[in-house]
Amino acid sequence: MNNKNTLIGLNMVLVGLITFLGGYLVAQKKNTPSLANISSNLSRFSSATAKNQIGNEPKLLRLSSVKAVEPTLSDDGKKILYSEKGTDKIFASDFSGLNNGFVKTKDKSSLNPNISGAALSKNRQKIAYLYHDKGTDEGQISIANPDGSVFKNILPTRARQLKFDWVNDNQISFYNPTGEDRDLFLLDLESKQLEKILDSSNGLKILWSPDGSKLLYSADNQLSFLNLKDKTVLAIDLSTEADRCVWSLNSFLAYCGSTNSPQADSNSTVDSLYQLDIAKKEFGLFFQPSSIDKIKIKKPLLSPAEDYLFFVNDLDGYLYRISL
Repeated sequence: MNNKNTLIGLNMVLVGLITFLGGYLVAQKKNTPSLANISSNLSRFSSATAKNQIGNEPKLLRLSSVKAVEPTLSDDGKKILYSEKGTDKIFASDFSGLNNGFVKTKDKSSLNPNISGAALSKNRQKIAYLYHDKGTDEGQISIANPDGSVFKNILPTRARQLKFDWVNDNQISFYNPTGEDRDLFLLDLESKQLEKILDSSNGLKILWSPDGSKLLYSADNQLSFLNLKDKTVLAIDLSTEADRCVWSLNSFLAYCGSTNSPQADSNSTVDSLYQLDIAKKEFGLFFQPSSIDKIKIKKPLLSPAEDYLFFVNDLDGYLYRISL
């Protein structure tokens, strides 16, 4: 009988302990902080925790043996091509950096000397450019094949300089980087409808997402985000320029070089790599180089599988790779 009473008592203590622990864990779960999110009616991206944990950091590797400019992917997506700075030589490297060598000499441009600001479309089938006649001081915003043939005038203009970017196959954006009016405009190539989407800014630089629905832009070295569909504008607390960023193919993520590293002082010129999550409206430190690696990310691009980020290091001029 005593043994039975003892067993009943132990069971009651065990049940009470389980109930207490369950309640404690639930309370702890409710109080555990999650990654900082931001609702759509707020005006800034929030800062999230680092995406890469210690022990799983991306690796930095120099790919080129010469100083590089204009890096681009080969047509088959298996190599990265780049020009040697100061020459017409084009080099190619595989993603490991082991097979790296001279390929050919750059073809000389056959475009009319009155053409400026030519920008290649995302599908590489067309260019948009400004044709300015110095004699009449008039010009045209036009599109043509990449060699300048089969051109089509879209919009007359008196601007002597314009910066073009392709939004999608049917739309381009442009602004005057040196004029008093530096508004950013969106131009429909079929309807010729013109829409202003950003007011004049000092040092404006832009980067359209692959799907053409989103825009990263910078002015005075401060980065912002524009959703073209609903005209939402969000500030991002990164000191960088838009051309130091690259979009993922699905337009959900972006990577940017910035000096916002927690260890960097206010005068630092050394970059770390940040990841922007567009859906969550968060950004976080993704990769920080070692103390002996000095990098400044310029015009980065991603490999087709998005497992590597390539960039020219603005501090030494060589081509580098970061494993993602």
